[in-house]
Amino acid sequence: MSIKFREGTTAFLPLFVSCRAWPDIRSIDPKWERIEDPLFTLLLQKKVVYTAVHFGQWLTVDKAVFDLLSEDEPKELLQRVLLAGGVSIVSVPSHVTNAITSHAATRVNTITPRSTRATLKKHPQCYTRLVRREKLLLLQFCLKDCKFEKLCDLKLLPLSDGSFTTFSVRGEQIYICSPEHPRELFPGIQHRFIDDTVDEGIIDKLK
Repeated sequence: MSIKFREGTTAFLPLFVSCRAWPDIRSIDPKWERIEDPLFTLLLQKKVVYTAVHFGQWLTVDKAVFDLLSEDEPKELLQRVLLAGGVSIVSVPSHVTNAITSHAATRVNTITPRSTRATLKKHPQCYTRLVRREKLLLLQFCLKDCKFEKLCDLKLLPLSDGSFTTFSVRGEQIYICSPEHPRELFPGIQHRFIDDTVDEGIIDKLK
């Protein structure tokens, strides 16, 4: 089955829109190896990956942002937040990812702490209404590369009163308590202490 595009070109649906039709480059029959490079050179010039952003659209590989996150990352949350921020997130099976990363002319775009921070700053509405647990997961991911100076303007700093404040170099001083200096020694400013009940890894990096 084929479909005519407006430009007059023809695309074969089973090949271009079904992930199951993509060859697994780890198990290509030797007699077909000589056409592997020409096939993917052609394929990667087409709109072959799908993103749900802007009510759904097909994109060329260079216009997409691939989800290559490990299973221990908050994949669903990051996808949802970044899509809400207008990022063209694409999630495909591993054999498709392997083919794309092996044959793409340039390095593919992926979800990273850097790109996530940029999206959150540009489109704060995509995360400000999240529940506390989700905001802490976002913070943990944004801290992953230890680029602490890049956290400025993100409203993800958890306070002991349950609220979040904005990372800033000019805002109100925020403190981290210690065994020698517990919050109880500072009455009236409880709201200016980091929530020390959050994940220990977050606390260590905030220190």
